Amino acid sequence: MNVNSIEQGERLFFIISEGGKTLNLDVYTCYGIVYADTQLVNNGSEKRHGDTTAAYKMARNVIEVEASKRGKPVNYFFKTEFSQMEQWARDPERGLGIFPWDFMRREKDYFCAKIKIFPPGYLSKERKRQGFLGRLFRGSRG
Repeated sequence: MNVNSIEQGERLFFIISEGGKTLNLDVYTCYGIVYADTQLVNNGSEKRHGDTTAAYKMARNVIEVEASKRGKPVNYFFKTEFSQMEQWARDPERGLGIFPWDFMRREKDYFCAKIKIFPPGYLSKERKRQGFLGRLFRGSRG
């Protein structure tokens, strides 16, 4: 597994190579929201069974690290025009096992899926904040 990164301000590009596959991962911020998307390409090396899954597992790890560094969830979008990759994304042993999608949809010309990946502890902090705001607003109605 080989991972390289290029930084341009708040935008990070990761190049993840595993066997015959290269996965380009783009992590960026737009209007305060963090996004990630990927593009998988054959790199000319000999293809091995499991290269795609291994590359996406590494991408998941990188996205989790970025969510933790930024202290914000990362909205990861997966899109493909290839039926084999749709099958991969829906497979609990492969794509669905790595990314338990919040949303999946088959459109006429492509398949897309989305997941929000949270930094550790983020949900509990958000729930505490919401609980505090709820108590604050309920208390002000009386």
